[in-house]
Amino acid sequence: MPTVHARTCHICEANCGVLVEVEDRKILSIRGNPDHVLSRGHICPKATALADLQDDPDRLRKPVKRVGDSWQEIEWDQAYAEIGAQTAAIAAEGKRTALYVGNPTAHNYGVSTQLGDLVRALKVRGLYSASTLDQLPHQLIQMWMYGHNALFPIPDIDRTQMMLIVGGNPLASNGSVWTVPDVRNRIKELQARGEPCPDLNAVAVSNPLAAVEFAFPNYFLLPMFSSMSAYRIRPLGPESCIFELWSLTFFPKGEEPAPVMEPKMLPYDSDQFPPIPRQDYSNIPIQQKGMHAEGFEFMRLSKDIEGMISNYQRIIDGYLKGASADKLAKATHLLGGNFDGKIKDLGL
Repeated sequence: MPTVHARTCHICEANCGVLVEVEDRKILSIRGNPDHVLSRGHICPKATALADLQDDPDRLRKPVKRVGDSWQEIEWDQAYAEIGAQTAAIAAEGKRTALYVGNPTAHNYGVSTQLGDLVRALKVRGLYSASTLDQLPHQLIQMWMYGHNALFPIPDIDRTQMMLIVGGNPLASNGSVWTVPDVRNRIKELQARGEPCPDLNAVAVSNPLAAVEFAFPNYFLLPMFSSMSAYRIRPLGPESCIFELWSLTFFPKGEEPAPVMEPKMLPYDSDQFPPIPRQDYSNIPIQQKGMHAEGFEFMRLSKDIEGMISNYQRIIDGYLKGASADKLAKATHLLGGNFDGKIKDLGL
């Protein structure tokens, strides 16, 4: 009998909700989940094609080795042995190997937590992935402008009254690194509630030399965040932790609510959480059971190999206690590496 599973598409960071209809491990259909609070039923063609990827007869199920002009399947032990031997031979010549990491590694816990060990063991200098051509230009600019490559400025499309996009087309990219599934309807909603602004694409056709003059100097935008939120996890021990949800919103002058001065403790399944965190937190009991599954014994907090967590938390503490901007900037520069990075003296 067919069953329907509510899941999340992990092909990109938009994380759209999907409903997967399955019978005897065969996927019958994949469609958008209308009850998902972020994607609201929207999915793109990549999600609907997930079944094709899984059932593709040409999908690699074993390592393959190139022999002449053809590819031959080999066993894992042979693959590891030959790769190790060739890597050692390259190193013996004073050279270094490069490493390509497939996509999307951000949604693969095994790759995310163990890649750093592999890179150091192989002494890799050239590390390539889909991000090499995709988002690294974003991250380089963010490093130069904000002090860290992961500080993505995210427009608040669901609340802003005016948005001017220069050099991008979210209808083509679906709002890449923006996390705005169903971006077309979100733009329509923005237009419905916002100020009148001409369609610059149409103006560029009718007046190609002066299209931007239709927007300037009538509109002037400051690069300010309108709102932001962040999760924070404080481990209490090997089996328990506190999830903190921090948020910041700019309100019009005179409409500011009283600030919340004391934290409010809620159970993970409380209906007082906003919809998105509530959906995320509903998976906590399942994830906790999964952490005890065979092969996950290494997924435990450690002061020696998970320094990034400590570094990140202490930087947040620095912001909360009002540390100087100079100290915070220097500390942020030191934050980096993977989960197995070292605990550093941040000077906070």
